[in-house]
Amino acid sequence: FVSSFDATDQPYLLASPHGPVSALVVYLHGHGSDRRQGMDRGAYGGAFGRLMDGLGRRGFAYATLDYRGTTSWMSEAAEPDITQAIGILKSRVGASRVFLIGASMGGVAVIATTAAAGIAGPQDTAQAASLRAARPPAAIVSTQALPAPVRPTPGPAKAVSTPQKPRF
Repeated sequence: FVSSFDATDQPYLLASPHGPVSALVVYLHGHGSDRRQGMDRGAYGGAFGRLMDGLGRRGFAYATLDYRGTTSWMSEAAEPDITQAIGILKSRVGASRVFLIGASMGGVAVIATTAAAGIAGPQDTAQAASLRAARPPAAIVSTQALPAPVRPTPGPAKAVSTPQKPRF
């Protein structure tokens, strides 16, 4: 797609199920990788292949983004690009629901994007899946529904950030 942020080409990969699409899953890669990580069926002992097969059986479309390169740590352009790509992909596949997943840097990008861009609204279900950095996507260690944007708070390692009231 062409980014509305700066008119640059921003690539993505898309796998669509056979038949109607029930939802869209967007994978954000970890540091040092790119959109191909999430489409590499053999990576992490075949975890991405199993993920894609399972999503396809459930009628989920699956997309992977670069979001500004292999080491983009949520640059100024990354968040609007992710948000724009989600809108384009939702429309392209006809999905009413979107799920963002990510590993390592991508996991943090998922949380930052849902909080800052406000893609979670009353019409959507937003969930963040926390993946261990050195584990494949099949090793999800926790899933938490996010009822409101999460505001990262600096402080000691055990500090907890209380979700703020939704601005919907």
